[in-house]
Amino acid sequence: MNYLKAATDGTVEMLSMMMGIDADSVTITMDKSLDNPFISGIISFFHNEHKGIIGIRFRKDGACILVSQMLGMEKDEVDEETLQDGIGEIANIVSGQVKNLLQSPQSSFVISLPSIIIGINHQISSFKKTVSSSSVLSSSDWEFEVFIQLSE
Repeated sequence: MNYLKAATDGTVEMLSMMMGIDADSVTITMDKSLDNPFISGIISFFHNEHKGIIGIRFRKDGACILVSQMLGMEKDEVDEETLQDGIGEIANIVSGQVKNLLQSPQSSFVISLPSIIIGINHQISSFKKTVSSSSVLSSSDWEFEVFIQLSE
């Protein structure tokens, strides 16, 4: 099961539906991580025998741009609380998209509430025996990472 593909596809669909961003204008680079992240949103999930996290990681400017587009605000109107709430909502939407793409009548897919991590160049570590994969989505105005960590 390709969780990263589902997360990336779900993210592109979310960008199109929620923010009116043309999918053709989004560049996707697989197996790449974002340098110098500022804010991340993560959600834990349980899908049949798999468990892991779905995450998004942004630099501050890109996060402010996407949150402002999602909320119909100007970029300079996005304060810290709005930024955190917006990133949590984006993480929630992306994980919901993954759930919709992967859930079937024969399977169970449970997601947690989003958690937000803030700090310049922060890292998200996981337990041993975890497989991680990520992709970076970008346009001319922003760049962010979608990542999956699965326990083996």
